[in-house]
Amino acid sequence: MKKFDTALSHDLENGIIDMIQRAQAIVEQGGMYAGGTSYGERLKIVATPWSPPPWMKKPIPGVDKNNVSHASRMDGTATPECLKDGTGPESKYALSWANYFHSFLNAYKSHGIDIWAVTVQNAPVNVDAQWEGCAFSPSSEEEFIMHHLGPILRESYPDVNILVYDANREHAVEWMNYLWRDRNLDEKEENLGSDGDGDRINALDFMDGVAMQWYSDAKPSHMLDGALGTPNMHRVAEMAYFYQKRKEENMKKEEKEREKGLEEQETTKSYNLRHSSIDSTTTGIMDDNDSIMERMPILLDTEATHCSSTGYAIGDIDVSWYRAERNGHAILAQLAAGSNGWIEYNMVLDPIGGPNHVENFCDAPIVAVPHRAQSAVEFQLMPDFEHYQLKEGEVIMGEYETKFTLGSKMGYPP
Repeated sequence: MKKFDTALSHDLENGIIDMIQRAQAIVEQGGMYAGGTSYGERLKIVATPWSPPPWMKKPIPGVDKNNVSHASRMDGTATPECLKDGTGPESKYALSWANYFHSFLNAYKSHGIDIWAVTVQNAPVNVDAQWEGCAFSPSSEEEFIMHHLGPILRESYPDVNILVYDANREHAVEWMNYLWRDRNLDEKEENLGSDGDGDRINALDFMDGVAMQWYSDAKPSHMLDGALGTPNMHRVAEMAYFYQKRKEENMKKEEKEREKGLEEQETTKSYNLRHSSIDSTTTGIMDDNDSIMERMPILLDTEATHCSSTGYAIGDIDVSWYRAERNGHAILAQLAAGSNGWIEYNMVLDPIGGPNHVENFCDAPIVAVPHRAQSAVEFQLMPDFEHYQLKEGEVIMGEYETKFTLGSKMGYPP
């Protein structure tokens, strides 16, 4: 942790901090209702790690040399879990990784930026990705939350939501069936942990919701992105409802036992309903469907994009319109199915869907085409390829075709 950049030098230099601060100011200022009341709100920022530092990760077979102590890079991951000594209570690397989360929240808070939620890991099931990654299984994610991330964040940042999973929706049901299984009524306690005082703890105490992405494993690649996931959002929403109902029924049972003067038998800490004003000591818990739905875990679409490249670079206006319509339909369908929100993978990309260090080019709501954005306020232009004499076979990063070729394909005037 000595080398953690608490000053956030990288994020300051490339404008991330400034962008977030300005976005915060706009959202908080908001507007005014007819009666003169401001509807400004807090900007909800979700932070997602893609990889721990290499020294925390197991060597990657086929990439790292034999007999090395750790991975040589953040790209890729060992399987089935990436952290060097696992995620159990004695894992010093899992503890260090959880402390990274804490240091990150501290650093951003020092710049006046509060994080609304963190996901445990981006795409923990995407073990073949060429980009930054760290594999988790449902059980290892549960252990990491229970023994490390959950206790650390709850102590210093109790209002920061912890979202689990964060991968393709088509596997979400399987993942959440495991994490939401009802261990509070299970006599077996092998899945429960213990805090420093000997109290029993449960990973469920720290899970505030589920993050899901719209991609599909179906082949050919990306053809069914956004198409297979909505039924699973319905299923996860239904699971979340019954999970919440079961949790509150357990609380009612405990209340009745206390009222009768029975000795409370506790195997886990009291449930903490952090998304409502009701806690474990409240009597007369409402049990109608609407009120339970209001207190359900967060269900959030955290990543969506069309790949590969952009409609602009492909040179077909029909592709651009098809992608826009599909995106709009997916957003509406997900919100109707129970999602609490939608996050695009990127807000702005260059004409071919970059920059990207592993050439994973994708689309975005805004494609920054230099010759069409020269009058934009404070817009950082791409390299000035218009006035640069290219040599034969030479390209400039971010532009595989000149504006004239792309413009003619898309019907734009020179």
